[in-house]
Amino acid sequence: MTLVPPLVPLQEITEFLQQLTSIPSIESEQAIATFVFEKLAALGFEPHLIGGLEHPSVICHHQVTTTTKTIWLEARLNTA
Repeated sequence: MTLVPPLVPLQEITEFLQQLTSIPSIESEQAIATFVFEKLAALGFEPHLIGGLEHPSVICHHQVTTTTKTIWLEARLNTA
């Protein structure tokens, strides 16, 4: 098995996670969803905010024409 280095530098990933986890989680689902949305957009994806203002979710689809495989990533955004 050959490991491929990430396209995003490890330091950038670490900083993103530090910023994400520094957002107060109590009653901050909107702030967390907005932060994730903005990062995905900055990376060139086309994210969408769905759901209500109090409990938004972020969805994002990225089509790669050179593969027939699908990967689904999901993370709960429940701060209550």
